[in-house]
Amino acid sequence: MPVPCARCQAPVPNYFFVTTNWMRCPSCGTELLVRAFPALFAGPQAGATGEASLAGEAGCFYHAEKRAVVTCHQCGRFLCALCRVEFKGQDWCPGCLESSSRKRKQVDFENHRVLYDSAALAFATFPFLLFFWPSVIGAPLALYVSIRYWKAPTSILPRTKVRFLLAIVLALGQLALMGFIIYAIVNARRLA
Repeated sequence: MPVPCARCQAPVPNYFFVTTNWMRCPSCGTELLVRAFPALFAGPQAGATGEASLAGEAGCFYHAEKRAVVTCHQCGRFLCALCRVEFKGQDWCPGCLESSSRKRKQVDFENHRVLYDSAALAFATFPFLLFFWPSVIGAPLALYVSIRYWKAPTSILPRTKVRFLLAIVLALGQLALMGFIIYAIVNARRLA
């Protein structure tokens, strides 16, 4: 995880971390003194949920007695494996995640989705069950929704494409039945 310069936000070279002298940023020339804890360079480790921090190691911001394994992407606080919240490929502390959700900024929480598969199935079944002729609108609408939103996320919980397939089959069946009825009516008028 690169440490940015305080002024220009350019990544600071690794040799800044091993010296106790002030160094100039290669990008903007600002004098910097960088001191980093070992947890900054260590990635998350499995099974490190309750390990106590040793002398010289960074402790968790929320649990000072536990060893820090990552830093918060937003505020830079050191976090133990217990406090670490992985969200959209980044590590967040509980405080930043909570404040972002209250302010509704930078975090896109998804708490609902439109269930297009259920809508397509409803368009295919309800008009046909109520009365046959509304299927003239419902069947093509069910086909459109099924094809248009086939790749859209179906639900927050995993679901299959069975409802889309069922809606397509029912809609095609209704259209075929309507075509057959229209064909029969036209032929009956010709023969009469």
